[in-house]
Amino acid sequence: MFVYEVSKISSPISLHVLKQPHNILASYYCLCCVIKRFTVSLDYAKLDLPIVAFVFVSYEPSSKMNQHETARSIGALPGVYGVHIISGEWDLLLKIRGRTIEDVGRLIVDKVRQVPGVHKTLTTTCFETVKEE
Repeated sequence: MFVYEVSKISSPISLHVLKQPHNILASYYCLCCVIKRFTVSLDYAKLDLPIVAFVFVSYEPSSKMNQHETARSIGALPGVYGVHIISGEWDLLLKIRGRTIEDVGRLIVDKVRQVPGVHKTLTTTCFETVKEE
């Protein structure tokens, strides 16, 4: 059995585990530095969102929005589940979910491509997800 104690030792907050029966104090990583959030794993097929697409986006530097603002605007769109600023030929990588491939296409053509700063896109659909954390 473990007894957990959260204490503030001159900042930041630390987690200590008191091991029984020896009562040895073991310090662990600061909770605020290691654990970003707790989450659940959703079954998107049961939520009627079985289609996954990854979209590469080329940023247009002459737009009125900087690349971070463009990324945040895209991330606020319903159906966009991930936005990553990447290196290489493309500037952003999006993860999109939809009910049908047509829904995904409408999201990209009617919403993503209309965001200021989006120059062009390249979409790839996912056949199967082997691992996802």
